[in-house]
Amino acid sequence: MLCLISLILSFAVLIAGYFIYGAVVEKVFAPDDRETPAYAKQDGVDFLPMPTWKAFLVQLLNIAGTGPIFGALMGACFGPVVFLWIIFGSVLGGGVHDYMSGMISERHDGASIAELSGIYLGKGAKWGMRIFSILLLVLTGTVFVTSPAALLARLTPDTLNGTFWIIVILAYYVLATLLPIDKIIGRLYPVFGAVLILMAAGILGGIIVGGYTVPELTLRNLHPAGLPVWPFMFVTVACGAISGFHATQSPMVAKCIRSEKLGRKVFYGAMLSESVIALVWAAGGVAFYGATGGLQNALSSLGQSGAVYDISTGMLGPVGGVLAIVGVIACPITSGDTAFRSARLILAEITKLDQKHILNRLIITLPLLGVGAVLTQLDFNVLWRYFSWSNQTLAMISLWVATAYLLKTHARRRASLLTAIPATFMSAVSMTYILMANEGFGLSAKIGYPAGCVFAAALFAVYITLGRKVERSAAPDIQHTGGNANMKEHDHKNMPAIICAVTLVGFLVCVVVLVWRGMHQVSDWLFLLVCVYYGLVLYYGVKGYHKPHGNMVRWLVLILAVFVAGSVLTQIERFSAAWPIILSNDLAILAMGFLAGRLHKVERNKYITVFVSLMLLIRCFWFLEHPGMSGADAVLFILDRCQPIFMWLTLLLIYFYRYAEHKEAGLAVDGE
Repeated sequence: MLCLISLILSFAVLIAGYFIYGAVVEKVFAPDDRETPAYAKQDGVDFLPMPTWKAFLVQLLNIAGTGPIFGALMGACFGPVVFLWIIFGSVLGGGVHDYMSGMISERHDGASIAELSGIYLGKGAKWGMRIFSILLLVLTGTVFVTSPAALLARLTPDTLNGTFWIIVILAYYVLATLLPIDKIIGRLYPVFGAVLILMAAGILGGIIVGGYTVPELTLRNLHPAGLPVWPFMFVTVACGAISGFHATQSPMVAKCIRSEKLGRKVFYGAMLSESVIALVWAAGGVAFYGATGGLQNALSSLGQSGAVYDISTGMLGPVGGVLAIVGVIACPITSGDTAFRSARLILAEITKLDQKHILNRLIITLPLLGVGAVLTQLDFNVLWRYFSWSNQTLAMISLWVATAYLLKTHARRRASLLTAIPATFMSAVSMTYILMANEGFGLSAKIGYPAGCVFAAALFAVYITLGRKVERSAAPDIQHTGGNANMKEHDHKNMPAIICAVTLVGFLVCVVVLVWRGMHQVSDWLFLLVCVYYGLVLYYGVKGYHKPHGNMVRWLVLILAVFVAGSVLTQIERFSAAWPIILSNDLAILAMGFLAGRLHKVERNKYITVFVSLMLLIRCFWFLEHPGMSGADAVLFILDRCQPIFMWLTLLLIYFYRYAEHKEAGLAVDGE
């Protein structure tokens, strides 16, 4: 029993942290009896009142997935010092982060972290966070597609390979992202949340009954490869201590809580529960393999999923194997679908598309999943490393948003130190990591350590300086007045600039493909037409997308028609087996031309846009049939195949702009 002292004390600190420090956090925020968005904006899709126990389990599974398992096992390679980070990181940082991001969102009608950044940090921060959040969410969704798909491929016949399971999981994501939150998420997630807790309880029981030894607490770095504890351990553990991904998930549950006074149980409580799970797996990993070296070898040879399966079956036998399979398959899938759901909600805020109508949900969901399908072709380990860093960077930004909120709304400015201190700490972690990591700048500790500290100190100095100048907002600024009371209403006025930016990116990609491949085939010359097409779109943008420009649109459609005909002919000429897919894609491009020419028919464009999205999603799945490509060939292939997607994005953005213009002008829009 002596070998479990560190683990038992860690559990005690987390429990005490919930009741003592959690109460302090709650007192600073001061929840009251106002009506929550679950009732004020109930729409039967995203805004729905949930029982507290269900909201807690949904929040736990949303923020957890396999994060507290994989992250904790990799963090345990540094030794028992990881216990300290999990404990104090979650009590002082992660729990505060999740509670504040969820409750501030609740006071702004479930607004995303990107919208909250705009309210409290300015318009530039809002757009930066919109882009950063969507990238993180798509990365998260992709990470949680590839790991369960790989394990399912190992457990099923060879005919059901990884590509098959990726398609199946993405198909499930379509349903989970589109359907009302109480249809799949509200029914299945509490069950899988209970499984996650049961897995941790089983591993803890296996440690005790099996007589395994958990190393006692030491501050020594025991990583077999000598990887520095600072900042790598603080990024590697991720969800087990603090995670910016949680800031994208908490607003989703903020739309469902019945009372503000339940926030500590749902948000702070779920974070500390996740930390308990992380503690168990960190202890179980080192105990099962005997030392950090054995754990590191297992992770390297078996992968994260394989190590989890090994530990579960070794400690719990066949029952553990079943739990492990459910845990490492179901849990990441559930986190992935909520990631895409959150991305859809952020894009809905940008485009102002009412998500009550399923067509509007399809318009956003399908291209998101298409991008995810493409990203599944990247190496999982690379994806995880970038996910971990962007995860902690988003946590840093979210804590600074909460700090600005407290400065503007709390009677005592000193209360903002509750979030400013962990925000400063995470600023140092994030900057030091990206400077030192191989996937970052790869600099030495002599440069990374002081640079990270200077960056964090500079942000804290800005906080002190500006904090004295901030005027406290009046109470109505945080009432339920539509969620964005002090934001400008017509963000779509910036849409022409965004369309031009996307068009320029597509044009540059097209030029790269042309230069790389040369002008050796007829199909290569067709890309010149694409360049002309982009030029016309840009000219169209200069003139103003809100104007008809009939002749311009006719030229666009003519160019697209020639491109379609030439593309199909070249594919048939080569007897390419993929020509039906190419044809479907080119038909989608032609439909985009029709879409551009019918901008004034907004109610019809919804159906056309859904058709276009489906066709391009089929084309994205074609990427999955070329897993053997690598290096320059893979880059060229992806650039080539992404070209129609950029063409589609330009016209889809034009459509969004026209949709917003119609709504502002009070013109009829389908379904309204």
